Amino acid sequence: MKNVHLLRYIKFLGLCILISGCKAAPGKNTDFITSSLMTKHEDLPFHSAWIREGLDKSIYDKVYIAPVNTSYVLIDENDWWKNSFKNYSELKKDVEKTGEYMRETFIAAFKKDPHKRFKVVNTPDETTFIVELALTELTPNKPYLKLARFAPFGAGAAVSLLNQTNLSTVAFESRIRDGKTGEIVAMFADREQEKKYLATTKNLTWYGHANEVIQDWANQFVELGNREPGSIIKDSATFGLKPW
Repeated sequence: MKNVHLLRYIKFLGLCILISGCKAAPGKNTDFITSSLMTKHEDLPFHSAWIREGLDKSIYDKVYIAPVNTSYVLIDENDWWKNSFKNYSELKKDVEKTGEYMRETFIAAFKKDPHKRFKVVNTPDETTFIVELALTELTPNKPYLKLARFAPFGAGAAVSLLNQTNLSTVAFESRIRDGKTGEIVAMFADREQEKKYLATTKNLTWYGHANEVIQDWANQFVELGNREPGSIIKDSATFGLKPW
């Protein structure tokens, strides 16, 4: 009987996912970008974007991923649950590590691109487009709290059920510069919340969901570099199928 009730509960959560799966609300823009130029582009997966009119991507054959700016991430020292499990200095280190992870992930995505449209370089030149990234929001997961929600069902510490509230979020802003002139030729901004799963081990790590979103962004930037005029880059899914 207990297993029947659990199965019904899981089916109910699956229905909730179909109903409530939606993109996170936009984040607050910083001075890393010129927000007055930014608008929603229906053919792009980001909350807002700006691309210089007449930009010719064909002149670029290299990409340089600059170190990620993490100075815009605001951590509230008065947030009780953060202080319950990690101190402020540790969280700052986590933000820096996430910035390093973001840069490495973007570099890896371009290197793994089967089209090999752009060569990843350590020093930009006149045919390089420079990707400058800034983390502007990073909310850690609450692994112990999510695990506690699942504990009554007796599944142990290996998995955690879907959490519909207090979802973790991560946001970025980006500037694309011309390697020859240094001028900004495009800007992008996006904010995502953690993907929803019926069951996942990602809920048991502090930044598992943020890393997953960053991987999506890296792949989208590769698509952005490769896309043909008029093509659409789809947004990432709000429901995850790979729970580990």
